[in-house]
Amino acid sequence: MKRKSWLLTGLFGIMLTLTLVFFGCGDLGNPDGPGTDPEVPTTTTGVAATPVITIQPNSKNYAQNAEADDLSVTASVSAGELSYQWYSNTALAASGGARIDGAINSSYTVSTAEIGDTYYYVVVTNTDTSKTTPTATRTSSPVRIKVSATEEAPGTAAATITVNTAVKHQWVRGFGGMMNGWGNSPPMSQRDVDTAFSPDGLGLNIFRVMIYPYMDDLFNGKEEAPPSEPDAHQFYYSRIRRAKSYGADILASPWTPPAEWKSTGSRVGGAKLLEEYWPNYAQHLKDYIARMATNNAAIDFISIQNEPDIGVSYDGCDWTGEEMRDFIKQWARFIAPADGPVKIMPGESYQFRDAFFNPIYNDPAAMAAIDVIAGHWYGSGRTRHPRAIDAGKEVWMTEHLLNTASNYYLDSQWQSVWAMIEELHDAMVYDYNAFVWWYIKRFYGLIGDSEYGTQNGAPLFRGYAMSHYAKYAADKTRVDANFTQGSNADLFVTAYESDTEITLVLFNRGSTDIGQSNIELPAAVTSASLVITKGSSNTQVETTGQAMQPGIIILSADKKTGTFDVPASSIISVRFTK
Repeated sequence: MKRKSWLLTGLFGIMLTLTLVFFGCGDLGNPDGPGTDPEVPTTTTGVAATPVITIQPNSKNYAQNAEADDLSVTASVSAGELSYQWYSNTALAASGGARIDGAINSSYTVSTAEIGDTYYYVVVTNTDTSKTTPTATRTSSPVRIKVSATEEAPGTAAATITVNTAVKHQWVRGFGGMMNGWGNSPPMSQRDVDTAFSPDGLGLNIFRVMIYPYMDDLFNGKEEAPPSEPDAHQFYYSRIRRAKSYGADILASPWTPPAEWKSTGSRVGGAKLLEEYWPNYAQHLKDYIARMATNNAAIDFISIQNEPDIGVSYDGCDWTGEEMRDFIKQWARFIAPADGPVKIMPGESYQFRDAFFNPIYNDPAAMAAIDVIAGHWYGSGRTRHPRAIDAGKEVWMTEHLLNTASNYYLDSQWQSVWAMIEELHDAMVYDYNAFVWWYIKRFYGLIGDSEYGTQNGAPLFRGYAMSHYAKYAADKTRVDANFTQGSNADLFVTAYESDTEITLVLFNRGSTDIGQSNIELPAAVTSASLVITKGSSNTQVETTGQAMQPGIIILSADKKTGTFDVPASSIISVRFTK
């Protein structure tokens, strides 16, 4: 939406000062061309592959001296040899524990001789002697083994969530945000991209970037950049490459065609692309796709126009719904062929107005020429769009931001997280396939920029809210999750399924603990794990650890019910492995 970061409208935020540690990826391509990044190594140093844990150990309650099931983990790696080391701990944490001598297998038999709580985790190490860095590790989720005089029986659940995988909704492509790099917004560093897209960071998987009207100006100093970093655009390609190295999809959106093709000869909004230049603009977008591929920064989705249905005082271009219909009928498949690697969407409506898209909806040829319907949520549009869904098109929310103009410091406090996460929840309930925030790096975004109490490069609580969905909903199909709301009016739940997992994202925005809750599954599963983010009304800086903390969930004997606690003011994600 906004070219200038001071054009804002709303409410939101909160921040974490603990910085995640990330590891570099080797050569990301084109070391000698535009966009070479001194932060990215230009030579490959072999690094052993990191193990992937597919089945986590389970927490469980036992009576004293009862026979215990083995704790076990299932892991895999693309190349190398795996080894294991189990640890015990006095707290629910996957670090700081005591090494258990001889516990070097993928499973470990716990003792139930002593009453009390003991926590366990395993470190899986891959050794690949063919690499310069021959080892890499992955640590399991920590679990609790609770031993009582008699086995602790589950009490009455305050809330029961029933997952029905037979009722399927939309496939969820993913979640992300916009690349910074102009106006007074600080550009994203390589570390910022790692924080946003690494699986050990926020785990986002969609990166929205701008298509500039004069792409060469990015590299000759003529395109506006943040005053503090006038060479920020030199890293346009490398930032995209870095996100792609983590598997991110790239969405490219143009703010304006070249000025000389517009009715006023200006880059700003309030002008139209002259119809005589439609072929030129189509070639401009096609050339951009080719340029990005040539520079090892290939895009996956392309838009015709950012916010075509609102006149703006910054870079923009006005289109009617009929003009957009006619343009895509003639040129969409020239820009992005139906069988090609890039998917295309018409203009991203400022308020996701179906009225703007009706000419396209009403024209079968126009509908056949596009892959995605996308829009923004500024003032309206936050609803289901059945005509697009019924036509088999993906539906994306591609931009929104919230901030508090009266006091921007509020946007980095926990109390402001609810407005955003309710949008994420609504997008899922309304059958959206993707949700893309505005700037990733901003005090009202997902990562701090050092303004208004945020720490530069540190994930914000808003970023962790999106991370719950990015890590637990992306690349899965939403399925039914039903529960009786009753007194739990502040509890919100969605559920998702893949071939190997059932996951849930839920949050309690209320100030009261809900307490013990159950998740009823349609079939037995193998393992269960849980992460939680929580805070209080004016929390600004997380001081107790990472904002996504491990939690405890207990599987029933038949492994069809998961029992866990839902505290006040919390966001929880649960993963069941089939």
